[in-house]
Amino acid sequence: MSAQSPIETRPALREQRRDLPRIDVGSPVEVLVEDGDDFAVQLVNISRGGAQLGCSKAEAETMVLRGSLVSPDQGAVFLLRFVLPVLDNEYVLQVRGRLAHSTPIAKDRHAIGIQFLSFDGESQQHLEAFIEASLA
Repeated sequence: MSAQSPIETRPALREQRRDLPRIDVGSPVEVLVEDGDDFAVQLVNISRGGAQLGCSKAEAETMVLRGSLVSPDQGAVFLLRFVLPVLDNEYVLQVRGRLAHSTPIAKDRHAIGIQFLSFDGESQQHLEAFIEASLA
């Protein structure tokens, strides 16, 4: 059996990402950029691997221009802070994420795809609990 080239394995990775259930949220998320500024956008949906944010064109441009670049071929990195309800509690989650894409969806609206890189504290456990409760 021969090894697959990276090009041949990419569709399999995309299929895996699509298998992660996305949960509609519709709540505010605070985006913190490297220079200490922050701004609020909308958390449209979330999965174990990432989130979709909704924002204005100006906010999308700010994220692209002012995020912390790890390297030129990888997206800007941000700290995201948001609240998710889990059963009878609400938890503040802090997640570091990479800009995966910015897509215009209307005249002044953009969809921002964020790939999660790391979770602070118990944020990953709270996200898992939120997803499990939402799917039940």
